[in-house]
Amino acid sequence: MEVFKDLFKNEGSQTFSYSYGILFKKVLESIKKNKWVIKKQNKKNRLIELGTGWSMYSYGESILITFKKVSKRKTRINIISRNMGGTFIGFIKDHKNVQKLIKEFEEDLKIK
Repeated sequence: MEVFKDLFKNEGSQTFSYSYGILFKKVLESIKKNKWVIKKQNKKNRLIELGTGWSMYSYGESILITFKKVSKRKTRINIISRNMGGTFIGFIKDHKNVQKLIKEFEEDLKIK
């Protein structure tokens, strides 16, 4: 059944005008401010993993945030969410979580 392995995967990405080191720190601040649960973070490997618990609609969600250097002052964030099993409603909720994270990062990372 490998054909269906990515049915419950959502992705989103955004490029920000920050170096990787600054962006990693700012993203962590945004995640904590918005009360997401950090399961793992590894600055050297350029990743942050978030998770959600189970609910009536799913067995939870695993969200992986990776960072890729675009230029000296630009970094791209890629967010991948995988539904750990559940219903179609859970899949839709996971898609909304990816969009919500990107929106929170955009709002929190505006130059003030």
